[in-house]
Amino acid sequence: MKTYIALCLVILFPFLLIAQEYDWNNPPPILEKEDTLQLEYSEAAGLHVVHQVEKYESIYRLSAFYDSEMEELLRVNGINAGKPLTIGKKLRIPIDSSHIITNFFGRSFFKKYNKVFYTMGPDETLDFLGSTLLDVKSRTLERRNKVDGEDLPRRAKLKVGWFPRDGLYEPVVTDEMKEDGIESKEIEEQFHLASMEGTLREQKGIAFYNKKNDSESGFFALHREAPVGSYLELINPMFGSKVYVKVIGELPEKSYPKEVLTVISNAAAKELGAKDARFFVKIRYLQSKLNAGKL
Repeated sequence: MKTYIALCLVILFPFLLIAQEYDWNNPPPILEKEDTLQLEYSEAAGLHVVHQVEKYESIYRLSAFYDSEMEELLRVNGINAGKPLTIGKKLRIPIDSSHIITNFFGRSFFKKYNKVFYTMGPDETLDFLGSTLLDVKSRTLERRNKVDGEDLPRRAKLKVGWFPRDGLYEPVVTDEMKEDGIESKEIEEQFHLASMEGTLREQKGIAFYNKKNDSESGFFALHREAPVGSYLELINPMFGSKVYVKVIGELPEKSYPKEVLTVISNAAAKELGAKDARFFVKIRYLQSKLNAGKL
């Protein structure tokens, strides 16, 4: 018996050490690979995540992770600011629907994304869920869940999309983004002129735009590698839409997950028909700095 207990301790000891490494300065991740997000809707909280509080989680950390207004989070849960959270307590965390990816764009990009489910409320329909809450077609939800929208069971739990496992992040805003920008048509002309000077590089990845910053004007982007002043051709393969943008800055290191290749303006995102804050794009640009500074 003693030998068996000793063997168990030897096996468990590395895991115990790992568990002891966490503290408030180095907290465990809020979402693990196997976790899923649970969404619901209510008049008081709107669209919200149902989140069970774990150790080393605070209101500030959760509001930042889900990009939820802290005052609203406190209000809908009846919590006083500064009061520690109770481990095991379930919170309703309001969330913007644009942060839920509802359109599938390739398995390789979803390795760092967790599945999101929505629990249907009384008298709710797929049209309400798709059109009012998430901006996704009810037919897509039917196919994704293999259900009939006219015959849903009570409190049906439906897979509606995906959410980044590392959480959300503060959108980067530069001074150039606050100024009036040039039109896509002018950039398209410069792009085609520049493409004659060398070989275009092609990329596939995620584009991001700050849906809340609707004061932006013009067609511009931040990019990880394209030279500042160069021009990008962006294609949304879901709709076949295309737009041209000017690179006004480099994407800051560690500000976004690696799969995010570019941050684009609201005008460019709308031209592409983007529905989610993150969406799949194909990109072409000339690596040489020869195509910089024409506009």
